[in-house]
Amino acid sequence: MIRIKQTFNLILTLAAMLTMAQTAWAATVKETRTATWQMDGGASGSTTLENSLTLLNAEGKRLYYYNTIQDGDNSFSLSTWFGSNTTSLRGDILNNQGELRFTNLEGTVTKVELNNFSLVTSGIQMYVGRDKTNTSTLLHLQGNNSDYDVPSSDNQVCNRSATFEGSIEVSQSNPLKIMFKDDGHNANSQSEFGFAKGYITVTYEVEVEVPDPEDPGHTFSFNASGNTLTATCTETASYHHCSLGNSRTSTLTLTADDVPYTEQFYVASLNLGDFIDETGLAVTNGGIVYRNKSTGVERTNGVKDVGDYTVTATIIISGTSYTLTKDFSILAGYKVNNNYSQFIVSPKSALEGDVVTITFTQLMDEILEGLTLTGATSGNNIAYNQSGNTYTFTMPAEDVNLNATITYLLNESNITQSGNTYTIKTADGWDYFCQRMRYDANLDGFSGKTVELAANISVTTMAGIVHPFKGTFDGKGNMLDFKPTEVGMYSAPFQNTNGATICNLHVTGVIVGGTKSHRGGLIGSSQGNLTIRDCHVCT
Repeated sequence: MIRIKQTFNLILTLAAMLTMAQTAWAATVKETRTATWQMDGGASGSTTLENSLTLLNAEGKRLYYYNTIQDGDNSFSLSTWFGSNTTSLRGDILNNQGELRFTNLEGTVTKVELNNFSLVTSGIQMYVGRDKTNTSTLLHLQGNNSDYDVPSSDNQVCNRSATFEGSIEVSQSNPLKIMFKDDGHNANSQSEFGFAKGYITVTYEVEVEVPDPEDPGHTFSFNASGNTLTATCTETASYHHCSLGNSRTSTLTLTADDVPYTEQFYVASLNLGDFIDETGLAVTNGGIVYRNKSTGVERTNGVKDVGDYTVTATIIISGTSYTLTKDFSILAGYKVNNNYSQFIVSPKSALEGDVVTITFTQLMDEILEGLTLTGATSGNNIAYNQSGNTYTFTMPAEDVNLNATITYLLNESNITQSGNTYTIKTADGWDYFCQRMRYDANLDGFSGKTVELAANISVTTMAGIVHPFKGTFDGKGNMLDFKPTEVGMYSAPFQNTNGATICNLHVTGVIVGGTKSHRGGLIGSSQGNLTIRDCHVCT
């Protein structure tokens, strides 16, 4: 009995020693790292497009352009045209609620450096951190612990730099972000963010596990075939803990699908970040080249014209180059003809059989009475499914016309309608007039209609912002006091007209100068014949 007990104690002791050894092998240390994205249009080759919304740096770290629209008009744009070497964000970064997210960077961020950037127009604030509304989650500007934002300017030259410092924890579920906030910018001017021969560098600390001294680590063999590169772990040591599952493989895939023509550049995608994370390899993206099969013309930043293409990616591992190729086509596709601001169509162009989504958004208390989709060539009605304000249909082999019946409610205390004559009574009535012209595509800028002013009013909004005013405006000798709160290009009571008549109107007010040009006391820009009669302007 005594000998059995001693043996049992010996087994427990050995088990405890083994556990302690494993614990020691699993120890962690804090390591300071940097991640850099070269914002140079892809010229350096170290930062490339993983897809149209994601930049990938040499270490496989992603920079994702989040926005609420996410189409070709709201994506990354890389250009080396005439040595410009620019990386910019397409789209209006405020209107599309855009921000940059570092999606697979984890740890404690202590510094973010931005070099050679431009943020326009004035009236925008830029923050770096997790939540722009909570300063405890933000980095501050270098040298000022209480200053958290960089203001925009009207200077479009990419020559600004900024350094943010502090200490914030980030993860994939709560990532580091570069965020933007409206601080009174001009809504008629597009807000833009971009770099020229610049960079973004993030310094961060991460806990890393001390490797098992007995584990030799991965040993790989590689096989490139078509659009894939497969890395297979061939390490057979008994102490090796392979993290690649039963297959012991990780596959890098170059993806390029047949897509419809959208007027925007199409780029192939490469899951290089996942491949690096899984294998731990040092991988260099040697560049992606798109070749038109018919003309032989080659491009490096994507293609947009209808045609057949071969995309080639060069991957370099430990000095050895591997080539991945994929054929794809940009097809003519079909589009939805949409003249309404209330409807967003996604995608803008689609192939026969693709599902298209139309979303209706109320802009000025209008009521959607009905939606009709018809074939642009055949005239056939096209069936759709509706869920709330979202409509889906299957694209036929032709373009589709979108028509809608929308009712715009009048508050007769502010504006009235009698046949083709509208009478503005108050400043709110003027705002209704401006908004109705902007959002009602069927109204055609009040073409063939008369708008009368029944009282002296003071206003801040411009008429004809999207659709030009095409009707007759009769001031009836009344005064329009115009003091815009936002000044943009062609600022005037009537920003744009086309074949309009304006008469019997007295205009006063103040238009602040700033950096915008082409301002007018009555009309900012005019097309077609313009008739002005018995008007007086004093601004």
